[in-house]
Order: sequence, then C-alpha cells, then structure tokens
Amino acid sequence: MDHYGYKKGERYHQTWLLDEYKSNVKINRTNYGAVRIEVLDKDPQIASDMANAIANYANTFENKLRKERAMLALSVIETEKNNVEQMIFSIEDSLSILRKKGVYSYTEQIDRLSQRMAIEIANNNQSGIKNIQKQLDNLGQYGGRYVFLRHFQERLTIQLALDQSRLEAARLEAATDFPFHFIVDTAFPADKKSQPVRWLIVLFSTFAAVLTSIFALMFYQKLLEHGYIQQLSKKKQIKQ
Repeated sequence: MDHYGYKKGERYHQTWLLDEYKSNVKINRTNYGAVRIEVLDKDPQIASDMANAIANYANTFENKLRKERAMLALSVIETEKNNVEQMIFSIEDSLSILRKKGVYSYTEQIDRLSQRMAIEIANNNQSGIKNIQKQLDNLGQYGGRYVFLRHFQERLTIQLALDQSRLEAARLEAATDFPFHFIVDTAFPADKKSQPVRWLIVLFSTFAAVLTSIFALMFYQKLLEHGYIQQLSKKKQIKQ
C-alpha cells in the first residue's frame, strides 16, 4: 500500500487503493476465448508480478471452489454410505432370525422338498409326507419375506460398492490440485513506459496554453499595426 502513497489505517485508504486497481488493471476476454490481463504500474517488475499473480490466483480460486464442492459431496456420500451399511446390518439380523426358523435358501429348499415329496408320495409314506408338508408350510409362511430381504440386501450391497467408489473419487478430488488454466504468454516487465508521465502531460498542456496565448497576442498586435482595430471602433461610434 505504501507503494502507491497510501498508509494503512488512513481514512478512505481502501477506496483509494481500489480506485488504483480499477485504473491500472484491465482484464478482458479475447476473440479466441482467452483472458488478457494488463497491469500498469510505475514499477514494471511489480506490474509484471501482479499480472502473473492474478493469473495464478484464478487457478487457485477455481481449485478452492472445486474442493468446496468435493467436500460437500464427500459429506453427502459418507452419510449415504453409512445409511446403506446400517440397512444391510438390519437386514442381516432379520435374515438370521429367519434362518433359525428353518429358512436359509428358499429356492433350493423348495426344489429339494418337492423332489422328496414326490418320492414319499410314490412310497405312500404318510409320515414322511406330513413332515415334508410341515417344512413346505414353514417356507410358505416365511419364504416370501426371506426372498424379499435377500434381493434387497443384494441391491444394497451393489449400492454400497458404488458409494465406496464415489467416496474414494471425492476424497481424491478434495485432496488434489488440478491445473484449470493454460498461460499462453507469461507477463514480463515492459522496457518502456506504457503511458505518458502525468507531470509531462501537465507540462505539455500548460505549454500549449501559453503558446496559444502568445499567438493570440501576436495576431492582435498585427491588427493594431494595420489599423483594423481603429476602423472597427469608428464603425461602432457611427452606428451609435
């Protein structure tokens, strides 16, 4: 801030500094979609450093925004993953209860019991038929719930794998910086002034005003020498 003649804490110092920035920094988009950064300063090296710093800050700012989005996504995915895990654990508890009731593989059990039932009927084994029928009734009571829970568990297991993959990708994105810009030309200190010096502008303006006054006086003197001023005065007196 001292570089521009302002003191920190001075009244309006931020406003003045912002005005300096607006006057000396120009950022425009070119016809080719690139961004052109122009910085003017009394010190060419500072102007060059400022232009390069602005370009680098754009990349830093973009990474900051991307990481904030990644952290938000990370939080959402972690919550979803935890919920899916809890649901899987709950389903596993329910399946454990059904296994204790004799339902552990519905499709295979139905096929096996159907084959045994056919054999017992062929042998006219009433005791065996009743035993198998009891098992079939048990499967009929709990089998539908078992099948539903198993299918739901499989879907949740797939979802858990997807969430884990998304979670790893979000963690990687949140922890990695990516280049979002390509600098075509790096800024360098100018070897001559880009704008005329202010005191020189004032000097030229003053000199031009003085020179104009001199020419006006010389022209007036010529008119006096040739009597044009006296003739104009006489004409005015006659009209009056």
